[in-house]
This record gives sequence, structure tokens and C-alpha cells, in this order.
Amino acid sequence: RNTFGGKLVNQVIGACGHISETEQEFRVLTVEVKGKEVLGQSLESLVASEVLEGDNAYHCSQCDAKRTARKRFVLSKLPKTLIVHLKRFEFNFEDMRRHKVNSRFEFPFELDMTPYTKDFLMTQESWGTKTCTEAPSPSSPGVAGK
Repeated sequence: RNTFGGKLVNQVIGACGHISETEQEFRVLTVEVKGKEVLGQSLESLVASEVLEGDNAYHCSQCDAKRTARKRFVLSKLPKTLIVHLKRFEFNFEDMRRHKVNSRFEFPFELDMTPYTKDFLMTQESWGTKTCTEAPSPSSPGVAGK
């Protein structure tokens, strides 16, 4: 667990400034490779934000109202040894079969994971300053963003 175990956080960052977080452990980090040329692009895609707005807006439990928000994954704890799984198979709905992604994909000799961590990303942004829940559990009252 100490050698290969890390923690991934699902964050919902409301325009109101509140942040909801759900933490989960991982042993293998799965990344997309389709349309990517290097591992850095896959990691950027992993931490990229999805905007929740309109009918899909986030209900902030602190404000008790629907808010525009961003949803993303960030790394909160890195393992000593990172295992990266390349998602090289995709399902094709036209022929109802799995196909292998055979495009070239490169790895750096050294990998700096800092730009994909929670601490780094939170210092780079101004949207979202108040954490609603740091380590929610299913029995915690007021857990938002599930």
C-alpha cells in the first residue's frame, strides 16, 4: 500500500467558492491514449475540468442552491512507485467490437507529477477557496457532489 498506493480526489469547485471533494485510493493510474502523443497530454486530460452548468449545474450543499461548477480529478497523494495503465482499447459501436489504439505514445525519461497534484492546481487557480468536505465518508452529513 505504501509503495504502490496513491490517492485521487474527485473535486467539484463551485463558482460560489465552495469545494466538494471525494477521495479514493488507487494502485494503478489509468490514462487515455487515443488522440494523445505523450504521457503529459494524457495526464493533462485526466485533471482537465468539466463545466457543470444549466440543467447539469451543481447543487452546493453549503449555499443550498444550484451553481455553475467545475468537476475534475486531481492527485492528492502520489505513490512511491507509480504504475500507469494505458487505455489502449476502445469499443467501436459501428461494428460492436473492441479495437486497439496503435498510435505512437511516448514516455519521458523523468516524470514530474507536480502539475497534476491537488496542491499545485489549487495554487494556480482563484476559483474555489472554501472546502466543504476534505475526506467525506458515506455516513457524513452534508456530503455534496456524489
